[in-house]
Amino acid sequence: MNRFVLPVVLVAATLAAIGGGCAREQPGLPPRSSALIGWEWFACDRCGSAEGGMYAKGSVVRDHSASAPECVHAWRPITKAEFRRRYEESGRPVPPYAR
Repeated sequence: MNRFVLPVVLVAATLAAIGGGCAREQPGLPPRSSALIGWEWFACDRCGSAEGGMYAKGSVVRDHSASAPECVHAWRPITKAEFRRRYEESGRPVPPYAR
């Protein structure tokens, strides 16, 4: 019985490692915020979406493009000013905490 335990554990560990590495390769996922409390702003150059705010409190502004649900986002950090500029270019009023 014990001779089967090691191969099963090795297969399970391998599958977990492979699956864990691909977990972020799904369409529509938000950026990973590194700040516990603080403002962060992101943009995806693949689809043109932008997102930002205080993730810990849930005060997040999302300016997603029409293709955002299918996009495997390549989020990159941007400044608040760049986020505000992108939001203004879309023709919508900028939310108060993004000003």
